Amino acid sequence: MRLLECVMLLSVGVALGALTLRAGAPRLRRAFTGEAVGAAIVQAVVEGTRWQLAPAYLVMIALVVLALGARAEPDGAARRRLGVVRVAAATLAILVATALPALVPVPRFPAPAGPYPVGTVTFVLEDRAREDAWEPGRPRRLLAQVWYPAEPGAARAQRAPYLPEWRQSGPEIARAFGLPSFFLNHLEHASSHSHEGAGFAPSVGRAPLLIMSHGFRLTRSFSTTTAEALASRGYVVVGIDHTGDAAAVAFPGGGTVVS
Repeated sequence: MRLLECVMLLSVGVALGALTLRAGAPRLRRAFTGEAVGAAIVQAVVEGTRWQLAPAYLVMIALVVLALGARAEPDGAARRRLGVVRVAAATLAILVATALPALVPVPRFPAPAGPYPVGTVTFVLEDRAREDAWEPGRPRRLLAQVWYPAEPGAARAQRAPYLPEWRQSGPEIARAFGLPSFFLNHLEHASSHSHEGAGFAPSVGRAPLLIMSHGFRLTRSFSTTTAEALASRGYVVVGIDHTGDAAAVAFPGGGTVVS
């Protein structure tokens, strides 16, 4: 899980633990609940939301309602039974809040082991002499991405997204695998180890060129780690989305072709 997600879920756990305390600590409960809400707001703004965190947000809403409510505590055996119920409920709520984010995290991919940082650039190939069978009235178009050995300074630049056109093509890719359109939205937050538009490594000179073809109903992005591993060792790798065969191809400026 991402750092701020961990901080938020830890804050939720502490706030749930505070609810199991005696009734004489309402201020403490409200303080921990406020910290959890603040951590959730920061996490959502900085890292972005994803559906796997929905249970944690719902638990937080319940925390706010319970923290603001003031009820008289029973005495004796009834109070002890209520304490046991609170501990069990808090434990269950912690499991509900953390299970999905832990089981389906935003992935972190292995860094390429070669001596060069990796640069990348995406562009459209267009054959104006041929009509695209998948888009009548348009010339045949292919979306291509190149990974290449980059100059040393590229390693300090911001990393490119793992799936650059995710907002356009992500829901269609999920549907292609029989999943709800939102199911893979956590991949939107994943980063590659490539750097967009970085300069080519001058020490490489002429580099071998490899053409990478994705499998049926996939896209070029699913082979990013392989392309990066090769580029970090001095290869230039060109991955092409097969329009009409890839799960979804999202062209710059709008227009998504689904297989």
